[in-house]
Amino acid sequence: MLVNTRLAADKVGPTKMDRCEDVEPNPVNGKIYVACTNNSDRGVDGKAVADEANPRSENRDGHIVELTERNGDHTGTEFDWTLLLVCGDPKQGDTTYFSGFPEDQVSPISCPDNVTFDSAGNLWISTDGAPDGIGYCDGLFKVTIEGEERGRVEQFLSVPREGEVCGPLVHDSYNSAFVAVQHPGEDGEWSDQHSRFPDYVDTTDVDKGVAALPRPTVVQVIKGSGEEPTDPPTEDPTDPPNEDPKDADTEGNEDGSSDGSDGDSSDGGDGSSSSEGSTSGSQDGAKDAAAAAGAAGASDAGSNGGSGSGGSGSGGGGDLPRTGNDSTLPLLGGGAGLLAAGGAMATAAHMRKKKAAEGAEDLTEGSAEV
Repeated sequence: MLVNTRLAADKVGPTKMDRCEDVEPNPVNGKIYVACTNNSDRGVDGKAVADEANPRSENRDGHIVELTERNGDHTGTEFDWTLLLVCGDPKQGDTTYFSGFPEDQVSPISCPDNVTFDSAGNLWISTDGAPDGIGYCDGLFKVTIEGEERGRVEQFLSVPREGEVCGPLVHDSYNSAFVAVQHPGEDGEWSDQHSRFPDYVDTTDVDKGVAALPRPTVVQVIKGSGEEPTDPPTEDPTDPPNEDPKDADTEGNEDGSSDGSDGDSSDGGDGSSSSEGSTSGSQDGAKDAAAAAGAAGASDAGSNGGSGSGGSGSGGGGDLPRTGNDSTLPLLGGGAGLLAAGGAMATAAHMRKKKAAEGAEDLTEGSAEV
């Protein structure tokens, strides 16, 4: 029984579901949510046919089932259920359902894999397999559960090509979200890497801990201030001011222009996002990301991320370096308001903030002498 659980389940005769990858209780409304990732065998060659709980044959894009325990009794044996989402891309002509929410106002979503919830009870879905379905990179999506906007799907972030999103956690009370990025660029070869996430460097440097190849990574996404991104500072804030203002201006312009040209450079990735998602084949070469992630002393005035509202995130946010088209930056905000930027590690952002704060304290203490 412990080994052959699927065979044992077949003997009991339950409903055959489409690859249930995650089953989680919502801590706010008490309902259970089941992520059915996909099932290309549904209704094919004598396999189980489509039914009410699995409404599509050759289910490419998956769906979400919502279970409601009768009388709120989770120890009971009876429950009611409904389909919350039937995933896909309405603009590509897919048969979809979003609990009655207008199909032309949702982000396309495919292959729901893991689910979690925020403090308001909104459902967050990470996906695995979207490139083979709707043709976009996998991502993290927020779904409104209650009210007039029930069923509204909003894309929050995408991951690099050929990677999947796993194990999401949303701690909105701490302005943070966490995702595990698995097997980015998995279809590449040693001589032909398809991604360089998360370091985005040309050469591996063991001493610096960076590698010119893709690596699975856990990313923390931090809420930005909504300000436009700025170039990282070129000087450590703890350094004494230059005695000659003219020399200081010259040095600042040279360094600043260099950093700026790298940040918006020839990769073609402006870091902006769109409601179409990130094409699965897109890949940038944002070589400046690792250097920007290690830069110290970001100022309070310009260090916090880009726009996160109204359905269009801004490209990368000064606090989190840009990574261009390898990872679609956040689509939406509205109530979410968090900001992601591909390979930008939150640890680096925190270190820059800490150094900036320490530098400000040092300058304050020494201001009388200056």
